[in-house]
Amino acid sequence: MKNGFTFISLSLLTVAGCSGGGGSDPETPSPETVAAAQVSMGIVPSMVTVDYDEATNVLTVTDGVTTRELAARAFYDTPGFAGYYVSSTGQHYGSGAETSSGGGRVAVVTSPSTSLSVSGAFMERTGDTVVPVTGTATYTGDYASWFVTASGLSGSRLVTGAATLNVDFADSSVDGMITDRENHFSSETFADIVLVEGSIVDGQFSGTTTGGGSSIAGATAAAGEYLGLLTGANAEEAVGGVHLTHTISGTDYVETGAFVVE
Repeated sequence: MKNGFTFISLSLLTVAGCSGGGGSDPETPSPETVAAAQVSMGIVPSMVTVDYDEATNVLTVTDGVTTRELAARAFYDTPGFAGYYVSSTGQHYGSGAETSSGGGRVAVVTSPSTSLSVSGAFMERTGDTVVPVTGTATYTGDYASWFVTASGLSGSRLVTGAATLNVDFADSSVDGMITDRENHFSSETFADIVLVEGSIVDGQFSGTTTGGGSSIAGATAAAGEYLGLLTGANAEEAVGGVHLTHTISGTDYVETGAFVVE
């Protein structure tokens, strides 16, 4: 997978339409062709968009009134993801990646409530994808997430991990795990996140999560959710987001993460 990406105006639940494949034999299901799509999850006000300028390597977040431009910052790079940052009326963080084919892109952006009130994951399928209707597949790749306080969306923890996604095309179901989770800047570790079995509709998958708590004594993690897109010419890749809440040392946090798997 590539450590870079190119977004065009990703906003909350902006989903393109899709078309199903036809077939003359009713006993032989035909693969489904789904079109380009953009989705997001987490704390994302409806007017917020995320754009990436490849020429300047800047990630721009705006709600049409307030705009923050996050510049590339190698200090925040993690396996499979490029890091972005700007300090402007609060600290703003981002991580972005795309699949090897360029058919899938994802970014995680956090922006405090003093600016944009965003802690979201933004996913894009850049072109048509043919989704099989038989067989299974297992995808693996990288995960990155940002922690911010639930009140004010400030502060940061950058967490890395490994992602596995299992897809049953015949049942239109999906499940998986986010493992090897650790704080990028400390010895703090985190329990695995279980992607509980969810469903696939028009090449988009979703479900709930369990687990994911911090190793700090007394920390807890509540059930969360995940959302993603099958990408690539023949659904050989996927991008997804994860969102859950934590209580660590008496403070409530939200974790918003993303994964790219192939």
